Amino acid sequence: MIGQVGVDTQESCTKCKGLGFVVPDRPVSFGLLRQRVTTLQLERKINPDTDRYPDLFERYSKGDQTVLTQLNQSFAVDLFREISEEQFSLEHLGLASWRIHLPEPLSGSFAPLSTTESTLFLRSVARLIATENVLLPPTPQQPWDWQQDQWEYDGPNVMVRGARKEGHVVPFNLSQYRKLGRYVRSVGMALVGVGRMHSEAAVLNWLKKL
Repeated sequence: MIGQVGVDTQESCTKCKGLGFVVPDRPVSFGLLRQRVTTLQLERKINPDTDRYPDLFERYSKGDQTVLTQLNQSFAVDLFREISEEQFSLEHLGLASWRIHLPEPLSGSFAPLSTTESTLFLRSVARLIATENVLLPPTPQQPWDWQQDQWEYDGPNVMVRGARKEGHVVPFNLSQYRKLGRYVRSVGMALVGVGRMHSEAAVLNWLKKL
């Protein structure tokens, strides 16, 4: 009421237990997600690439099954861009989370990280590597089967052990000059900050063993 000091109270929803979702999140496989998206595109007549396929739905209405292949290819390229994007994507907006499949439970750990922390660490590393544009096309396509005419740039990169980037060859190393190396070092220094590693020298030694 006017003139009275307000009192803040908190009460969790009895249905979602404060999570914001009545139905808990469940992972969706690549194949199922692709099927859902392409089915919705056909039902709502959403053309993913009007420049390349201006007559997409006209051909589909006549029984042209190559439309399904073209939708699948467009989905793969769009998902590549989504996962490899560094600054703006569904994940950055909190609308999705892309995770690689790992054995459950994970065998071993990157001490002093626990098994659970090691799983999160591997998935974070995979997400960083994905931003280097090194993703392969989905099976049954071969690694070199990306449709080059669908790219706004000159195709994906290849990651190999090395010291520096040359053309489409991206080096895999943990040096401070690469984003992966800087991330792993920051994890190590965070462990130092909470007393799980003794010093920066211990972090450098940890990096050598990874």
